[in-house]
Amino acid sequence: MVPLAIAATAVGLTACGSTASTEAEVDFSVATPAAKSGVKEVSWGLNAEPSTLDPIYSYNFYDDQVIANVCESLYRLNPDLTRSPELATSAKRTSPTTWVYDIRKGVKFFDGNEMTAEDVAYSLLRNLSPESYFNLYYTLVKDIKATGRYQVTVELKKPDSLWNQVLPVTGSSVIEKAWAEKEGKAVGTPEGGLMCTGPYEIGSWTRGSNITLTRNPDYWGKAALTPKIAFHFLANPSAQTEALVGGGIEGMFLIDPSGIPRLQASPGHVYFGRNLMLNYLIPTAKKGPLNDTKVRQALALVIDRPAIAKTIYHGAAQPMRTLVTPTIWGNDPKIKKIYEPEWNALKMYASPDIEKAKQLFEAAGSPSETITLAFPTGGAEQQIAESVQSSAKQIGMNIALKGYTYTGIANLYYEPEAQVKAGIDLIYAPFDVDATDPFALYHTFLRSVHSIYNYSGFYNAQANKLLEEAQATYNDVARAEKTAAAEKIIMKYLPNIPLVSPYVMAYLNESVTGTPTSYSVYWSSWANQLGASGSGGS
Repeated sequence: MVPLAIAATAVGLTACGSTASTEAEVDFSVATPAAKSGVKEVSWGLNAEPSTLDPIYSYNFYDDQVIANVCESLYRLNPDLTRSPELATSAKRTSPTTWVYDIRKGVKFFDGNEMTAEDVAYSLLRNLSPESYFNLYYTLVKDIKATGRYQVTVELKKPDSLWNQVLPVTGSSVIEKAWAEKEGKAVGTPEGGLMCTGPYEIGSWTRGSNITLTRNPDYWGKAALTPKIAFHFLANPSAQTEALVGGGIEGMFLIDPSGIPRLQASPGHVYFGRNLMLNYLIPTAKKGPLNDTKVRQALALVIDRPAIAKTIYHGAAQPMRTLVTPTIWGNDPKIKKIYEPEWNALKMYASPDIEKAKQLFEAAGSPSETITLAFPTGGAEQQIAESVQSSAKQIGMNIALKGYTYTGIANLYYEPEAQVKAGIDLIYAPFDVDATDPFALYHTFLRSVHSIYNYSGFYNAQANKLLEEAQATYNDVARAEKTAAAEKIIMKYLPNIPLVSPYVMAYLNESVTGTPTSYSVYWSSWANQLGASGSGGS
């Protein structure tokens, strides 16, 4: 395991050129200060009740936060967004299409049975089902099999540079094969639970109220400091803030930005971390004005991204210019130099250009048909939707707002046909990129992937060819060059309209500490070192 450390304060980006000024001046951290000891129990807030805890069907950040502490994958995502072996001890690519993983020995499931390669192969193979929300990463998988008690071999149909990068995702979590086959559809439900290997196991799940995790006494790694974590479901942003300030909830990720000023004035601490989350407006497959590239370009130009970042997120978000942010470029200077030109070239998205937007909209015939925008109600997303609606009016574009609960719109994210049936032209969608590699996002536009996340079915032959070439190379620089060339094409058509990338926003009151403060909390265990900020404990 990688020990958590307090990162030095960083303001802005370290990349060269003009990108340094694109982030708000907030203090970034990788983790909160280390805990002094454990406490008897920590109450933690979740934005909503998980729809499921079955790893391959987990699609919400509040699902992932729980699963991350219960289940583990071959690799973990570290707080600094690097990867390291977890249930694997080594990985070796023996040919362009073959990966061999040695599995950690002596790891036990919660029922005491030892984890073997059969369990690992079974768990990964579950993602070959089209119903898995992580199926897009398994498109090129030919076979996964145990080639020894502690060895798994993955055969690909052709080279896939993304395969090994995304192994920390929730969908690749290892569950016990015999148990899962017995439980069937009960896997990940309040009745079935989970049979994994993590630092915590599910103690109880009270529908509509909370999920409790209890410390795994036989955990193979460093034992969790605190024996019990209680997750409470708080969908209302105001209720979240009240619970955090009042002490009913001791900590929470994904705090609503509306509560930042009050939380910063409280005795607790608000932390900001690097994120791989990206917010878009995405045209659906419904026929209408947004089928015209000029209309999409006009809409992109009227959006005031800096204002959204400053006023709605209180500075805790980065305005976007392309479909990925500089954080996702990674830390290699050679890679940054490849993606930076397109980011700088799209400076028109750094502030609204109403006149240019009007010209484009008029060139498209100034369509009067109403565009219906679907969004989740009650939080920052609603404010953004209202801001977009107001901005669009300046050029004569009519946008009607259609609000959904978080659960309701989450279901629509995975059903493009349902979006059209509901009369939705445009949908607010938060995306997460599962690796610090822009190809991880742009590969969703590959025709061979059949990604449900490509809502409008965007396809461009030249971009597709470049992305196929990027997928086939394990050379990081060559892959970046191909992906950047595809990005330049994709940004002309705007199948996704970039908004802002919110930072990881976490709040811990004055009594607890010890968590990471980066995107890693959605994929890998984070509560195991959560404990008291002062003396005492359990």
